Amino acid sequence: MPSYYVMDTNESTSEGTAFSVSTGDPVQLILGQTECKNESAFDSAIEEMISSIGDGFEVSVSTDTSLAGLHGTSISASGESNSVSATISITSAYQPDIQKAILILFMSTGNLQYDYLADYNTLISTAKLAEPLPVNSVSGIRPEFKEAMDSFEIFFNEYVDFMQEFSNSGDTLSLLSAYTDYMAQYTETMDALSKLKESDMSKEENLYYLEVLSRITKKLSEIAQ
Repeated sequence: MPSYYVMDTNESTSEGTAFSVSTGDPVQLILGQTECKNESAFDSAIEEMISSIGDGFEVSVSTDTSLAGLHGTSISASGESNSVSATISITSAYQPDIQKAILILFMSTGNLQYDYLADYNTLISTAKLAEPLPVNSVSGIRPEFKEAMDSFEIFFNEYVDFMQEFSNSGDTLSLLSAYTDYMAQYTETMDALSKLKESDMSKEENLYYLEVLSRITKKLSEIAQ
């Protein structure tokens, strides 16, 4: 994945990880998966996703393609999202053996500084399913992976607790040094999280990753309340 993508915890959910771009352009990339009992349910899920993005999206192109070695569909559409003209590209494929759909969605609104769509197409052509874990892996989750995810969650819990304390303090000057340290660690942790590749994860690791990400997102939302 291009290095300019930064994980967006506010937009990520248990079914997909969202990324914005460091350039500030109005671009969003989503890597997701969802359970579908059959291909008919898969087609309906894609239609519902397009409808949920905004109003009046019309599909301009729909072609057969390949995603991670699976037969898939590529869709381009345009419409409005939050009252702003937007274009989306969705490449998806169905995995009948595990009854799940995988997808990569690209959306842009407005003028862009860079041809992100070209990189999106490269991402589609090079996407791979996660390799099976080594035989000695326990429960499908590598110990070092779980340790890293747990440490991320512990930090964000501490970060939110501190930010709430900072906001409610009558003497923020005394907390300034700790505030600076937390902000530096926040940047480092977000950077480490954004470098995790779902393509390198086992199915169990991916599920644990999304579970932890969902809890982190929920915890961070407490700051805005």
